[in-house]
Amino acid sequence: MKITSALLVAFLLLSAAALAFQATGVGMIGYWPLDETSGTTAVDTTGVNNLTYAGGPTPSTDIPAVMPAGSHSLSFDGVDDQLSKAALSGLATGNTPHSIAAWIKVSTLPTTRAWILLLGNEGSGSHHWLIDKTGTTQFGTWGGPGQVAPALAVGTWAHVAVTFDGTNLKGYLNGTLFNTVATNFNLQGVALTVGQIHINENYFNGLVDDLRVYSRALSDPEIAALAAGSFGPAAPVGLTATPGSSSVILNWTAGPSGTAYNIKQSSVPGGSPPGTYATIATDVMTNTYTVTGLTPGVTYYFVISAVTYGESPNSSEVPGTPLAVTALPNTGLQTSEALTSTSFDIKFEAAVPAGTTVTLTVTSSNTGEGMVTDGNQPLQGQIIIPVVGPRSAGYIVTITVTGVDDHVIDPATAYTVTVTTSSANTTFDQLPIPAVHLTNLDNDTAGVAFSKTVGLRTTESGGTDTVLVSLTTQPSQPVTLNFSSSNPAEVQVSPASLTFSSGNWFVQQQITLRGVDDSLLDFTQPFTIDFQPLFAPGEPNYNTMIVPSLSGTNLDNEVIPPAKGAWGGGNGGCGLLGLELLLPWLLLRRRQGR
Repeated sequence: MKITSALLVAFLLLSAAALAFQATGVGMIGYWPLDETSGTTAVDTTGVNNLTYAGGPTPSTDIPAVMPAGSHSLSFDGVDDQLSKAALSGLATGNTPHSIAAWIKVSTLPTTRAWILLLGNEGSGSHHWLIDKTGTTQFGTWGGPGQVAPALAVGTWAHVAVTFDGTNLKGYLNGTLFNTVATNFNLQGVALTVGQIHINENYFNGLVDDLRVYSRALSDPEIAALAAGSFGPAAPVGLTATPGSSSVILNWTAGPSGTAYNIKQSSVPGGSPPGTYATIATDVMTNTYTVTGLTPGVTYYFVISAVTYGESPNSSEVPGTPLAVTALPNTGLQTSEALTSTSFDIKFEAAVPAGTTVTLTVTSSNTGEGMVTDGNQPLQGQIIIPVVGPRSAGYIVTITVTGVDDHVIDPATAYTVTVTTSSANTTFDQLPIPAVHLTNLDNDTAGVAFSKTVGLRTTESGGTDTVLVSLTTQPSQPVTLNFSSSNPAEVQVSPASLTFSSGNWFVQQQITLRGVDDSLLDFTQPFTIDFQPLFAPGEPNYNTMIVPSLSGTNLDNEVIPPAKGAWGGGNGGCGLLGLELLLPWLLLRRRQGR
């Protein structure tokens, strides 16, 4: 991979800080910077797999160009210098996915073959890095066909990485993939040696820097970044801290897929000592984390680092103070327009000292949907509650929220109730308490309401009846109700229509029914008031709604005339020989056209 001068300068400027933060990586079994200038141990920054010196390999200031200025590599003399660990923790035996990456500089070619590195016990199936007297290399499976051969020139630094995903072995030179072969490993153990002689051949004569072993196959971009001198991904951005109940909720901008995060905390700004934070969680695979068990009202300081093939520098620091007052639960609450209620608790997580007053202001964001009370004050949009100390930690004020009927057909409506604090005590003043989220459920149904629907009665002598009409919910557009009598010869109605608007929908408008005198002896006649489908363009809840008819009767005012001399004649007769008894039936048949 070609490294531009600008890129190199950028890496050199960042390298010291990056190196200071580098510790772990996703799937990292061991990372050995090989920067020791004394001692007999090559320190693994993961803190697990330190390698032991033998023969006396020495620190060297000869380092790859992309490594931090002032850092070191480790020089092997080809005689007896070596590093080793009998078994690496965290790596399984068998055909195990893994990656090995390091900077290598060959000083002198061996007389036979030199063993740069061996992962696994001696024997077939282990992973070896070899170079022979001609400079030919063999990196891959001991005794198997799966090997790659990076070209290592004497006296030149080269970054070599070999990855294995369980099926394919990939070889990278200076960040670029140069060969892929199918193979399998059979690690009989997980020993690691660097520079050590095996099967009576040669020790390695050269330098090694920035050695890494992973339990997964690194990706192409990760290999390229290592070869460019990167120690890990960029520092995370967007870190925020939201106070909670004895907790702080951290959120940040998610990095590339597969990125893990380390969460770090300090009780003083900047860390103590400066730049030092306690790691409280590792390998967090989401972009949110809740820090629990914190003291309410006490401020803590947080940073995070991203972890992929290595660990990033820390993010910018954010302070977080667990709330001294909380409002819980603050989600999932419901009221309804049937005036049902719900409640939540305002809890004092920290004690209120004697002489301290904390004023709570509880406010509904939508008084058309929900109203609040603490039981001691009337139901209203906002209430003020003074809490006077001393109050022990855990003191609770219960708030009741009641749904409001808006008489409008609408979906379930979300609204919030906010709790704010004010106090001369800064622990309780202007706390950022998360809003309580509620939903008010609707109970409205579109319809036409009548003062009566049956039993209407008029008379042919001018007797009237009335019906009062209104809508059941507020319309968004005017609604017109057209109607008529089913028998205008018996009953007339006025007016012929009514119109309701968003301003008068609840006002009862009157329909007047008046009986008509038809001069016929027709006794009681039924009638109905029939309605056309409602006319309400732009108001889908009412437009074309079918309204049932109203029913009633009109009472006749004609009487049956007496007939003299009938039924035997004379003044004592019964009239019409008794045929008057059939007269109503005959008149009804006539009206029915029979």
